[in-house]
Amino acid sequence: MPSHHGTELRSVARTAYATLEPYHALAYFAPRLRPLAKDIGLSWRAQYVGMRAAPMGPCSPAVVSAAFFNFRAAELEQAWRDALGVGLDVLDRQREGLLDEVLPEVLAERTVDPELAELADRFRGIVEAVPGAGRPLGAAWAARPWPQAPHLVLWQASAVWREWRGDGHVAALVSSGLDPVEALVLSAAESADGRPRGVKMGAEQLRRSRAWSEQEWAAGVHGLRERGLIEATGEVGAGGEMEAAGEVGRHRLTADGTRLADELEEQTDDASAAIWADTADAADLLKRVRPYVKKVIDAGILPGTTRKS
Repeated sequence: MPSHHGTELRSVARTAYATLEPYHALAYFAPRLRPLAKDIGLSWRAQYVGMRAAPMGPCSPAVVSAAFFNFRAAELEQAWRDALGVGLDVLDRQREGLLDEVLPEVLAERTVDPELAELADRFRGIVEAVPGAGRPLGAAWAARPWPQAPHLVLWQASAVWREWRGDGHVAALVSSGLDPVEALVLSAAESADGRPRGVKMGAEQLRRSRAWSEQEWAAGVHGLRERGLIEATGEVGAGGEMEAAGEVGRHRLTADGTRLADELEEQTDDASAAIWADTADAADLLKRVRPYVKKVIDAGILPGTTRKS
């Protein structure tokens, strides 16, 4: 599929995702989330789905399941019903209140940095212009009322960008013919040389978090192996068996799998590059926001990170 945008603009889109995603992800990994979910009688999945999809309003569970793409539909739809039972407004307030507590702790003195207010305002202006057609989660977040505090404005801007870009990624996955489990298996596979890739969760954690059974996951693995997109690492597992004998062990991308994974990312970057086209200083903005994002990473809250003093 031909690209609509040049290499430089696609690179800006890729950098924007890598830069802003940790700031956005904080809302769903903060350690205080579980107690808050317990307080209102929700599972972590219902809290997560409710918080993330709340801007879509009380729509059909099937709509939310379609937008999220890679969760097992039955479990996600029940989680959404549970969230609706508590109230989306409750979850909205819970998320924003949590962020308003955690971000100042993480950012410390940078919370009142005048540059943060300037950056928050700039990123808000950029993402407010995103077109909503074909982007259900992104459009819902872009239409949500904006908070006042700069650290929260920056978070919401990162959420709009993340969900709007994610909608485009789902479109690329659908176009590729991958089903939800196959897409997860592909994302969890190691690179051809054995190095971890972008996903911070292992295959088993991804499977459990998205509520797929071992049998369903195995079917996805089998499908990708049959198409020559992944291969088992052949390493010995904890039980002494070769992982190649099973379907839920560690896998790595083949050359064809690497090409597909790269094509999916390039299509996603190309589909999300347009909003940066009129921002001449986009690269500089992303460079300036990194110290604030680094504070989040150094807090050790996100998967794959360690607290730094």
